[in-house]
Amino acid sequence: MLGRVSTTGIVSREVTSRGVTSRRLTSGEVTPREVTPREVTSRGVTTREVSAGRVFSGAGFLLSLMTLLVTVCAGAMVYPLAPAAQEVAAVAYAERNPEARAPQAASAIVIYPGTVPDARATGSASTTVSYAGKVPVPRETGSASGAVSAPSITTPGQDPTRKLTLEQSIEIALQNNKQILIQKQEVERMKGQVIQARSTAFPNLSGDTRYVRSQGTMNFGGRNGITFDIKDSYYGGSLSLVQPLYTAGRVGGALRAAKAAKSYAQENFRAATKDVIFAVKASFGGVLLAQKMAVLAKESLDLADAHLKNVDQLFKQGVASEYELIRAKVQVAQLVPERIKAENELDRAMIVFRNTLGLAADEKVEPEGDLERRDVEMTAEEAFKLAKENSHELAAARLRVSGMSAALDVAKSDRYPSLSLVASAQMETNEPRWKSEDWRSRIWSASVALSIPIFDGLRTKGKIQQTRAEYEQAGLYADLTEDAVRLDVEQAVSRLDQARKLVESQVASVEQAQKGLDIANLRYRNGVGTQLEVLDAQVALSSARTNYFMSTYGHFMAVAEIERATSVSFE
Repeated sequence: MLGRVSTTGIVSREVTSRGVTSRRLTSGEVTPREVTPREVTSRGVTTREVSAGRVFSGAGFLLSLMTLLVTVCAGAMVYPLAPAAQEVAAVAYAERNPEARAPQAASAIVIYPGTVPDARATGSASTTVSYAGKVPVPRETGSASGAVSAPSITTPGQDPTRKLTLEQSIEIALQNNKQILIQKQEVERMKGQVIQARSTAFPNLSGDTRYVRSQGTMNFGGRNGITFDIKDSYYGGSLSLVQPLYTAGRVGGALRAAKAAKSYAQENFRAATKDVIFAVKASFGGVLLAQKMAVLAKESLDLADAHLKNVDQLFKQGVASEYELIRAKVQVAQLVPERIKAENELDRAMIVFRNTLGLAADEKVEPEGDLERRDVEMTAEEAFKLAKENSHELAAARLRVSGMSAALDVAKSDRYPSLSLVASAQMETNEPRWKSEDWRSRIWSASVALSIPIFDGLRTKGKIQQTRAEYEQAGLYADLTEDAVRLDVEQAVSRLDQARKLVESQVASVEQAQKGLDIANLRYRNGVGTQLEVLDAQVALSSARTNYFMSTYGHFMAVAEIERATSVSFE
């Protein structure tokens, strides 16, 4: 069927109705033309173009074509509309086009994958635009303008992965690490022991109250004696006071031992904190290293793939041999497992990182930063001097010796007498009130008690022997700890010196390897080099970069190790 149409210009403007913004195309009168309907299939969607009531010519035609292209591109990028938004778009279209029922009109029909409406209006021009989603549109229109409401573009949500700096990672780990929480409670336990030990130096005051009711008979003289009926009740109360006067050093020794135990727990807490910080640095740096190795594996594969394409092109030109082409393909195939392995290593490093921070397995976090190189230079003697002054392990070992010395004094005190002040007061009354006429009795007493150990079955002797042995053990443990700290410091200084030299050497190595690969590629493209030169250069560059990343991580961890050994931060 043929349709008669005319040409004119076109005007485009935006219209907003009920929160939906659409672009409206309006045309004027044009000269008659005839067009023939035809079916068009594009990307699996078949549409039918029928003869238009109005088409555009001249400048108006160019403007309409540009507007249509912009509309199609915009529609291809938008996300599916919700059903409610689709209905609003259709209602807005109908409100702007009340004459949409008349035939012989130019209509813009929007086709959505899924349910595709047919162009039912005979003799009308249909402009087909594909969007994602479904929007009900009028099947027939008599308007001279086609208003197409483009779906609103939904901004994708933010990436849920949290970026964590090293400082933030350490803070989270210290809040969640179970060992840290255990040591915190140990400190609280030792504080309680200090309070208990101090309490023995203060008076012990206690009191009680009672109510007594008596009812019955009492006989004096047997069968021929006198019998009394008893019915009585009274209230009573008492207070007692015990104040140690002399304990032969037992109270002071117990207090010193408790304070040493509290300080010992605090040093252990600081040492545990230091270990957690080191573990966080190791896992944090491990993820950064794994990321670099994954990128390196990808770049190595890309280099091999680029070389394969170059060889393939030369092979098609008859310059390269089939063997060279096969060798390039094998090189690419060999690097694919390396990339997969690097990606798996990154996944495992992330698991260790989350576990170190005490986070759930489904929580998405990622280290943010780099393997910064901090120049720390010192001799082993300088580092050991710092360690002796700041090491938490050494401080804890010395406090253990101090605590056992106080415990030994407490054990020895059991051989000597102790002196205490004892006082008490008692009162009984007939009525529960504090009036003197109701008191039945008032008694108070005070005394000084001297306790002298005579024989306890050698219990005190055994206790002193045990405590003295523990004191000697504590001293030997302190010496052993000092030797261990010295060894850790010397090894950390040695590793730091080695890591520094490796980093400096690998920087030049990477530069030379990159330059060698560039020369090998150039020689091969010019036909004067061999494929073996290119492959060797690629391997050399990959090895040099791997060594550089490993040495950078080694230097990062060497600084962390010397910080842990000396208990000093070199920030």
